[in-house]
Amino acid sequence: MMIHLFEILASLTESALGIAVPAKLLGEKRSGGIRLAAAAAVLTAVVWGINQYVLFSAWTTVLGVLLMALGGCLVYQRNFVDVLPLTAFFMFLLYACDFIVLTLCGTVSRDQGFAASMTSALSEARMVFLFLSKTMLLLTCWFVVWLCNAVSSQYTKIDWSLLAAIGVSVYLADRTIQKTDGSSLLNWLLLLGIVLMYVHLRLQKQISSVSREKADMEREKNRMLAENYQILKDASASKQTFYHDLKNQYLLIQNYLETGAYEKAKDYIKELGGREHMEEIRFHTGSEAMDIILEYKLNQAKRQGMQINCLIEPVQLRLQETEVTALLGNLLDNALEACNKMEPQDRWIQIVIRQMGNASFIKVSNTCAQEPERIGEEFVSGKQGRLHGIGTKSIREIVERYGGVQETGYKDGIFFMTISFF
Repeated sequence: MMIHLFEILASLTESALGIAVPAKLLGEKRSGGIRLAAAAAVLTAVVWGINQYVLFSAWTTVLGVLLMALGGCLVYQRNFVDVLPLTAFFMFLLYACDFIVLTLCGTVSRDQGFAASMTSALSEARMVFLFLSKTMLLLTCWFVVWLCNAVSSQYTKIDWSLLAAIGVSVYLADRTIQKTDGSSLLNWLLLLGIVLMYVHLRLQKQISSVSREKADMEREKNRMLAENYQILKDASASKQTFYHDLKNQYLLIQNYLETGAYEKAKDYIKELGGREHMEEIRFHTGSEAMDIILEYKLNQAKRQGMQINCLIEPVQLRLQETEVTALLGNLLDNALEACNKMEPQDRWIQIVIRQMGNASFIKVSNTCAQEPERIGEEFVSGKQGRLHGIGTKSIREIVERYGGVQETGYKDGIFFMTISFF
């Protein structure tokens, strides 16, 4: 009875890991919960039935990969083509852990038929083997998921060439069953090391490619921010010219009215009314770029029904206009994005810009529905796809360029970012 229970628990562990691990490598954050447990139970029942006839064969390997991949698609709603190679990779890890333990035990016991006895029948010795091999599998899967998350927060894609590792592992498994000795153990350890190194190099190449793409997109975004700032600056200058000439406009209208040229006065007033002008800049920070960005973004926030709380003082910044635009523009864009996800009555932004001695401080706080996602120690905005995290990276690079300090935090539904320049 105990032997059968161990066999079921081992199969359940394999099934759950075979469904969950590929999804985690694809960046899945959900645990799967009841759906994962149900899928693992069904898969375990199938594996248990197969094990009554044979414990290891090539066709059971193929069937296991397909069933696990299908389970991952159903539980996590993932694409089968993405899940399948990662499931095959998991199956390789499963075989590697099983046969490393088998060859190690066989070598220690000097029993060249140890692997054959463990894969052909249920026994008490198999219970010990199952405990050791599944423990090793759990640790290996944890390490692989940790490695992928450590080197890349992006979509993890392991190519189809890893299917070759499955073919090699099936061949080695057959050789190991025929003869279990030290050379078999060395072959399995060497194969596992080669495959893990290959996966690591592929992930490094992937993250390098993503980083280059992000850098290109960041430069393009900063260029667009600079162009937008120039448009705002020109519009502000146009507005100032308009109000400077307003007295003369009134004199002309008054003349039309005094001479009875009411139609001309009406047409002229209509022409003036059709012109769009920015609201007066309410801030004087010592940086024209900062004043204009604050005016534009906060008017945008007001139109969206957000509560605005400002403490703005003149500051002395060494930043270029394009850097001020990128820094403050990204700060306020992230705050607006977070506030727009709140209920209208809960949308609130606070901006503090102060000069204290030789230090300049910028702090932007806003309500936030939930704690923003972290990549390492850094928060990123909630954008999806290729723009994910670019604005935050741009802010960090500008701050570091001038030896500043950046601090972020989240508490009681409020997210804040404080930037200090000395």
